[in-house]
Amino acid sequence: MGAREMDIEAKTIEDALTIAEKAFGVDKSQIEVEVLDRGQPGFLGILERPVMIRATILRPDEDDVDTGEDQTGETTCDGTVEIRDGKLYIQDPVGSGNPAIIIPTSEVILTVNDSIVTEPKPVTEKDKVEISLTKRVYPADITIEVSEDCLTAYVKVTPEITVNKKLEDQAPQSILELKVLCHEERVNTVTASEIEENLKSKGVVFGLNYNAIKQAAEKADGMPEVVAVGKPVQQGKNGFIEYLFQSDPVEIAYDENERIDYWERYIFPSVKEGDVLAVLHPPTPGIPGIKITGEEIPPDPVFDDVLRAKEGVRISDDGRQAIATMAGRPVKEDGNTPYLKITQLMTHSGDVNLSTGNLRFWGDLLILGNVTGGMEVSALGDITIKGNVAGAIIRAGSRVICQGNVIKSQIYSGGLIALYDKLASLVGDLEKLMDQIIRETDEIHRHLINTKKLELQPDGHTENNVINRIISLVIKQKKKPINAFIEECTTILDTAILPFPPVIEELLQSVKDLIGSPKDQARLSLDILKGILEKSRGVNELLVSLPDRNNDIVCKYVQNSVLETTGSIQITDKGGFYSTLTAEGDISVHGVFRGGEILAKGDVLVNEAGSPGPSSGDVKIKVSEGSTIKIRKGFPETILQVGNRFHILKKEEKALKVHLGTEGNIDLGTFRT
Repeated sequence: MGAREMDIEAKTIEDALTIAEKAFGVDKSQIEVEVLDRGQPGFLGILERPVMIRATILRPDEDDVDTGEDQTGETTCDGTVEIRDGKLYIQDPVGSGNPAIIIPTSEVILTVNDSIVTEPKPVTEKDKVEISLTKRVYPADITIEVSEDCLTAYVKVTPEITVNKKLEDQAPQSILELKVLCHEERVNTVTASEIEENLKSKGVVFGLNYNAIKQAAEKADGMPEVVAVGKPVQQGKNGFIEYLFQSDPVEIAYDENERIDYWERYIFPSVKEGDVLAVLHPPTPGIPGIKITGEEIPPDPVFDDVLRAKEGVRISDDGRQAIATMAGRPVKEDGNTPYLKITQLMTHSGDVNLSTGNLRFWGDLLILGNVTGGMEVSALGDITIKGNVAGAIIRAGSRVICQGNVIKSQIYSGGLIALYDKLASLVGDLEKLMDQIIRETDEIHRHLINTKKLELQPDGHTENNVINRIISLVIKQKKKPINAFIEECTTILDTAILPFPPVIEELLQSVKDLIGSPKDQARLSLDILKGILEKSRGVNELLVSLPDRNNDIVCKYVQNSVLETTGSIQITDKGGFYSTLTAEGDISVHGVFRGGEILAKGDVLVNEAGSPGPSSGDVKIKVSEGSTIKIRKGFPETILQVGNRFHILKKEEKALKVHLGTEGNIDLGTFRT
């Protein structure tokens, strides 16, 4: 036996089975059912998915016509139907066999005994069976599309298409479903003149390309063709500020014959009273364009910028110049309202010790003495120490310069930017999450109204407690990512040594209130959610606007210490002993490096690595895969690593250059010292 089957979608399995009964014209007991998808009931009608079944009814195959003998011994055979050379042939049944059945299709009009048939129909040779094939003619068409900016017009030309049909031949079978073969004939009747008329009717009168119009008419392939292009507007230029000072410290360039003073490596930008810090340039107007409809496109208005000043800076009477009113360091503070100011270093005249306490400052810090054991110094800007650092911790948002020795201490620079980067990513995720909570709350609210499950008040609003319950439900579903934000943000703030703006603490507390006590949640509203969204956007803008300053560590000598920076490290005199130097940039040691590790993502240059004798194996130098290690003198057992490749010095080496070769292996060479 053959089989007919049908995939059916419905709200329930019972509904799908009822549809199958009507389609097949049999009782449900004669239908086999396979459940393909049990569906999904949605929350308040949201995300609902229907049931799908595969219903199968057994029928004779085209080569398995039922023949045999009935109870009287007579031969029986079901009737058959076949399509041959596009014509229908009916064979009556033999004995007590069943008549053949024709199943119509939407592509034909089937009439039996002058009645139109739309369901499976038994037929015999006596029946008057007629099959009419529909013929479809699609007229030629011209479609004009104009871009949103009215600067480009496209035309799509399709020819006249006639769809001819004929019955598909089928072998004799007891149940025959009519099948149709289609053939298209295309005739191109559109002319270039007709396209031009259509363009004109759409108001397209400027920038016509007559060659493109002719090609579109000839090809008539239904593909868009550019047939008119307007004149784009030339936008003007807003006024802008030209800054006349260098924000970051400038490295001093010494001549070859000059003796390098390693403590005078940088010039810190400074100005004197009366210096012009910035000049405001006026805006440049734009040039109008023309749309393909002939209308003029005015350029966007241009705007003048504004010079803003705080302490130490005044604006000229015409508003075009920023002028220093005091000597000091010029600073351009970025943000929503950038401004210029002159800052002076905080100068600590003596030692940092128990009598002074730890130092923390929102800016640059200059210490004229030493930093003694157990003390901590932190600043958001640069820290410059004229004396020694012994048994202390130094943390700077930017650069650290120590003109003395560093012994048994820890120095970290650039940590501010790294911590702010973490927060920026975290706050960005919170911004997306809050926007999602607001949208889902609004969608559920509108669905309840549309389905009449929620009635509006006479003033057109919903009771606050209803909105509150919806918000509480959505927040409950988002509790996991909200808790993740709270935990990660709290960890960052708790472990950060450098201070943060109070607005970040306020944002964290607002998010905590979302999943706080029932009393806190009872006050939830869309305004509160939107307020948190605005706070997160404000914090994100603050983090993104932070200036990118130099984060190097420069010191004379280091012993039993840890130096870590997001910039570079320079040891300028005797060198380092039993210390760990870690940098995302380059590391250079002017003297010796005996004992410890050098870890750099950039290049490393060491004057002398390791030490003669049996204790030389205490030095390890590691760089990234694409970086280079240079050693003027290296002693045996010094470990060199580039990427994941190692090399251990077996003998004393001079002017050694180590990097990865083209095959990814360690390549040893020399360099000019």
